[in-house]
Amino acid sequence: MKKIALLFSFFLVVIVTVLTTFVNSNYFFDRYIAKNITEYGFSYTHAQGALLDGFVVENLKYKNRTLSSNVELKINPLHLLSGVVSVSKLNLIGVREDVLESVLNDFKPSSDSNDSTTIALDFELKNILLTIKPFQIKEISIKKNTLSVDYVSYLNNRFNVGKVNYEAKTNLGDINFEGKFEHRVLHIYKLIIDNFALKRVVFLIKGIKSEGSQEEYHLTSNPFIPKKVFVDKASLNILPFIFKNIKSKEIELSLKNIFFDVSKLLFIKGDAAFDYKGSLLALKTSLNYKDNILTLNDVDVVFNEIQKIEEIAGTLKTLGNSESNSSTNVKIFPIEKIKVTQGTVKAKACKYREEE
Repeated sequence: MKKIALLFSFFLVVIVTVLTTFVNSNYFFDRYIAKNITEYGFSYTHAQGALLDGFVVENLKYKNRTLSSNVELKINPLHLLSGVVSVSKLNLIGVREDVLESVLNDFKPSSDSNDSTTIALDFELKNILLTIKPFQIKEISIKKNTLSVDYVSYLNNRFNVGKVNYEAKTNLGDINFEGKFEHRVLHIYKLIIDNFALKRVVFLIKGIKSEGSQEEYHLTSNPFIPKKVFVDKASLNILPFIFKNIKSKEIELSLKNIFFDVSKLLFIKGDAAFDYKGSLLALKTSLNYKDNILTLNDVDVVFNEIQKIEEIAGTLKTLGNSESNSSTNVKIFPIEKIKVTQGTVKAKACKYREEE
């Protein structure tokens, strides 16, 4: 009986070894994997490696158009037994945005499905690196686009993303982002936006609104939308611009310790610092918001053209009326009290002309 058990164990080890060697061979990759991907329109110049050890594909093409100059992929095939697609490493270098968009459009789910908030297959991707070649979409020019992610998983209708590092250089501004999305909480460690072209962005937003493309999201049930947002540190630097003969020379905004409850559409707390220099005035202050109380610390205001205060006030009044006539009654930023701890107001000398 012991001999039979030993023989059975021996043959089992041999079979597992042979199968592992076969699956991890170049023949298996070329015969089964490479052949299958070509049926979906993919091709490549050269590939090396094996299924279990990971492989590198050079010059990956889709429908004879280069998708990526270099792809490195390592999967965990044993996880497929439990119905989970598991990738332990995924690097996509030199991706062409137009070809990637073509792939996504060709493989997007059928529009017949009524439930757009669920995915039929569980997956887990780790050690992701994506670099996209410079491209342009309408008036938006992307010069640099790099994304690295610790992991992305969708298991049991739960979507989580590990630490994300994203860097982009565009004609709308330069972005540097660090954060994660876990248990439907978006935690932003750092968000820096430099050289932000506000006037150009406003023009683009107006164009998007005129197209009338708008999509509704169910905040409470969609696993891809956060319930809460925390921001440790964020900063925004806006390029100089001119609006209705008013010159804005310098605008800087920094945020920290921000907490926004998306499920309630309610701003909970946060700190901010604002520095503005323009042709009409200069304003510098720091703000704190907590328990529906807005506190302004060290407010410094210098009016350069005080005779235009009425013009500014009229503009603000118009904006206020447009907000009050809005169809929504949701108070995202409720303020019960405003406190000013310290401040100075200065006005440069000017001449008034009396109306006849």
